Amino acid sequence: MTKNSIKIIGVTEGIFNDTKPYKLKVKIQSNFENFIFVLDLYSLENPTHEIGHIGFYVYKLTEKCSEFLVYLNKGDIQLTSKAFKKINPISTWINKTLVNYENLKLIAVLREKVTNKIIDDYSLPIFRDKLNYEKYRQPVINYFNQKYFNLDNFLFSSKKEFLIVSNNINYYDSVGNLCLDLYSILIKNKIKVSMYANFFDLRLNNVVNKYNQLVNKKKSNCTLIYFYSIYDKNIGFISSIKVNKKIFYFHKITNYKYLEVFSTELSVLARNSLNQLTEIRNFDKVITNSVYTKQLLFRYCKKHYLSDSLIHKIVSTAKVIPPVIAGNPANTNDLISNKPTKDKIKFLYIGRIESSKKVEDILSFYNEFIKLNENASLTIVGTISNVWYKNFLDYLLQYKLSIPGTHIAWLCNLSQQEIIDLYRASTFYISMSEDEGFCIPVFDAINFGLPVLAFDIPAIRELLNNSGITFKSKTNFDKLALRVHDILNKKNKYLQIVNKQNLESKILLKKSNGRNLIREILK
Repeated sequence: MTKNSIKIIGVTEGIFNDTKPYKLKVKIQSNFENFIFVLDLYSLENPTHEIGHIGFYVYKLTEKCSEFLVYLNKGDIQLTSKAFKKINPISTWINKTLVNYENLKLIAVLREKVTNKIIDDYSLPIFRDKLNYEKYRQPVINYFNQKYFNLDNFLFSSKKEFLIVSNNINYYDSVGNLCLDLYSILIKNKIKVSMYANFFDLRLNNVVNKYNQLVNKKKSNCTLIYFYSIYDKNIGFISSIKVNKKIFYFHKITNYKYLEVFSTELSVLARNSLNQLTEIRNFDKVITNSVYTKQLLFRYCKKHYLSDSLIHKIVSTAKVIPPVIAGNPANTNDLISNKPTKDKIKFLYIGRIESSKKVEDILSFYNEFIKLNENASLTIVGTISNVWYKNFLDYLLQYKLSIPGTHIAWLCNLSQQEIIDLYRASTFYISMSEDEGFCIPVFDAINFGLPVLAFDIPAIRELLNNSGITFKSKTNFDKLALRVHDILNKKNKYLQIVNKQNLESKILLKKSNGRNLIREILK
């Protein structure tokens, strides 16, 4: 453990019942005079303040004890020292409204006493029974049960060790998926590997470690792969770690201008991210997710680090390797059968619900299309990154557009199979994003034989390579709707798009089968 850190010892989840207390051990390393310790209890199903917040307990700690026992009994918490001496909280807050919960989320937090700033935190899911635990973990188990190619043809030392590091590792996120896929294939080939993140999906807490557990691996056989896409306050520490080799995988930073209106804090982080690129000089190799991303990185470094020859050398020799390890199995023959039919036109969008993705433009296009075919439906799959942006979309739907509420399905937290089924059942995939480095959903749509309708930006152009349908203007969605409507009325035109994308899919899959990435990190 590092200085000023907190850890729940020995467990990554718990199972409680209402008849006896659940006990766990917490270890804290800090200067106790300057910090307070907080235990927060939420409903795991809805871990938000205030509707899912059961209560919190604040403790003043002394240097006499660094390990504590936490007793959880029917939504109430007790803290004792290692010697079983009860420690009373200096303040508490208990929700006056009864919070219904099936399972619990316990958060242990170390805060600065004066500023209340969070120094470290550690979360733990606690389940009512084993069945609930298995249900919670099952999507991750399914994910890791995917079949990957073996590494028999790759020459490497069995003594090699790999550290996969990213500020965020989340389930079904493009950066997170790449980290998880890489971890899975190395584990299945009996290669020593561990993952570290500042923030990660709680369902992954049995495979992802917190940053403060990442220590210098002063070994000649250790390789660190750092996936960078947004500001990371710990980048200086990560770039200074002494290992045999450090690889910087650059996913592209979202243009801060697209975040300014609805996500001010994220916009500031995106802007500050550019200043962190000087840390590249402390890495041995750079990989980017597309040719376009490499060009952006090179232009930025040329402009701001003109005199730094080391950065220029590393960036100019960067490898371009798509952020995909294991492609989904597409069955094109199933996909194009019985399509298109006028009563089953289905548009699909998968991705974050945030301003940079321009979901409002998807709604505006769809608003024009249903004037031509009222039976068309739209499915939007993704987590809501910003409630203000979702409120804006709701305002458009209520006051500016004329889309019946039953025509749009808003979905999230789907299983991998459910997402595959949506690709297979849809008629068109829509992307209105104006800022991408690669775009995994478009990649998947191409490989599932699903025609792509996308705003023409460099990363999309690179992926589609003159296949799909692209457009350069968003001023006339009525004309775009007519264009798509015409294609759907002429089955041969639709199938021509499918066939052209299928040819591109074979090229993409060859580039993106993961072997190039594995080969690069095993060198």
